[in-house]
Amino acid sequence: MEDILIKSLELSGKEKLNLRQLLKGIKFPLNAFKKSSYSGRICSDLQLINLNIEALITIFGGLDNDFLSVLKKIKQSLKMKKKSNKEFIYKLFSGYLLKKISPSNFSINRDLKKPWFYYRITTNNDKIIQINKNGIGVVSADFLFLDLLIKYVEEKYYEEKI
Repeated sequence: MEDILIKSLELSGKEKLNLRQLLKGIKFPLNAFKKSSYSGRICSDLQLINLNIEALITIFGGLDNDFLSVLKKIKQSLKMKKKSNKEFIYKLFSGYLLKKISPSNFSINRDLKKPWFYYRITTNNDKIIQINKNGIGVVSADFLFLDLLIKYVEEKYYEEKI
C-alpha cells in the first residue's frame, strides 16, 4: 500500500495522488474497515491484500476504475528490468495473487516453471525466484505484481469473502 501511494505521488494528471485524497483516507473511516468480514483479527494474507485494495480504492475516489487507472499509470512509469528495493515483498504478494487468480488446476510446485499470461515464472519451494516476460527476458517483481494486482482488481477478487 505504501509503495503504491508513494509512486502515485510521482504521477501526473488525474491519477496523481493529492493531499485531499490522502486526507480523505486518513480523516474519514474507510469503507473496508466497516465491513463485518474484516472485524476482529485478520487471518489470511489474502484478507490483508483485500483490505488494502479496498482502502486504496477509497483513497483514489471510491471506484475500481479510478484505482485501476492509477495502477496502470504506475506500471507504465516502471522500468521493467530495474530491481526494486522491495523485490522480496513483491514476489511474496505476487505468489498470493497468482495462486488466487490462476485456474484451479494451477499450483506453484517445487522447481517448476509456470506460465501466467505472457509471463513465465520460475519457482523453487513455493517461492518465486525468477520472472520472465515474453520478448523481454527477466523483469522486476514489481512489474509482475502490478499486472497481477490489476487483474485481481478487474476481476473483483478483492470482494470475495475469505
